[in-house]
Amino acid sequence: MINFIISIRYLTLLAYMRNKLPMVDSHNKVTTPTLDIMQKNMLIFNHAISPAPVTILSVPISLSNITLYQLKDKAHYAYNIVSLAKDAGFKATWISNQGRSGKSNSLITVIANMADNKIHLFSDDYNAEKPHDLKIFESTLLYEKKKYGCSTKKISGRYMLFI
Repeated sequence: MINFIISIRYLTLLAYMRNKLPMVDSHNKVTTPTLDIMQKNMLIFNHAISPAPVTILSVPISLSNITLYQLKDKAHYAYNIVSLAKDAGFKATWISNQGRSGKSNSLITVIANMADNKIHLFSDDYNAEKPHDLKIFESTLLYEKKKYGCSTKKISGRYMLFI
């Protein structure tokens, strides 16, 4: 899940949307062999943009596979991508560049709160200055990578990151 502007070097799937296959590093070594194998089974949406006022509706609908008419009943959110990942044995982490919301502030918050770990890059103070530098985001990803034992060769355990 990709939300807002993030560093392309951490999201090699973006290259698939730009038809730059396979991804290679500076030594001409393929860096995405698993994605290359899975490509024929992937469904990628290019330019799936939601304006801010509509995001609060479109994100929960997309993550829960529900209809617009089911939005008011929170029972429909029980089976969403986060809860399904957890049921499959994944540890889920949700990283947001928005401040924390109260439990009833947003339907997105209902889904995000199902993750094992929630990281909000910015404070709850909406008047606080928000850095536009990606260093905070990148350092958070590096920390999560170390925390869960991820490396370029092996991932220990089952882990899913929602950004």
